[in-house]
Amino acid sequence: LQRVETSDPSLTKLEVREKRYLKEAGCRVLARSLSLNTSITSLNLEGTNVGAAGACLLFPALTHLTAMTCLDLRGTHLESSGVSHLCSALEHLTSLNCLELHEIGLFSSSVYHICSTFNHLTSLTNFIFSDSSLTVNDVAHICWAAAASGMPRLKTLHLAKSCLNKDILSVFDVFGSRAWMLLNLSHPPLQIGRQMEPRWQTT
Repeated sequence: LQRVETSDPSLTKLEVREKRYLKEAGCRVLARSLSLNTSITSLNLEGTNVGAAGACLLFPALTHLTAMTCLDLRGTHLESSGVSHLCSALEHLTSLNCLELHEIGLFSSSVYHICSTFNHLTSLTNFIFSDSSLTVNDVAHICWAAAASGMPRLKTLHLAKSCLNKDILSVFDVFGSRAWMLLNLSHPPLQIGRQMEPRWQTT
């Protein structure tokens, strides 16, 4: 933490992974350190129990780190209120080229908030956005919002999990839609299920 607070120039990549005990108290300490930092460009919190309470403390402390290029929040259990705090921070992190939001506790009500940040994330090249609670309609909304915002550098849009297993015909409607074509991804990976990972190419 001392290296973070003093903005050690050799420390640009910070990993706080699989810290299930972190929760609100740990996020408060981490947020204070990050609020003093000016050098972090990559933050990995995979598997850390940030939660909604931790999110309201942690994400505001990131807004000045405008050079951040990678943010990994897989399995952080943000839930709807935590996603709202995340979205407020994302509007400032315009240099992000990799954003991973896998199983963070998303619901349909959170999809709109995430999509509203796309106009600020035009540097994204890799976007992983998946959750078992998402519906096919949510996936379609994400595709349309990404297409509408431009996202000229986007190379990978990874959408996964069980909603796509439930209605495979609707899945093909989404990925054959004009929105998907407008994204013009060269190799867009789509994971339909744990055992099958088909690939579509658009030209």
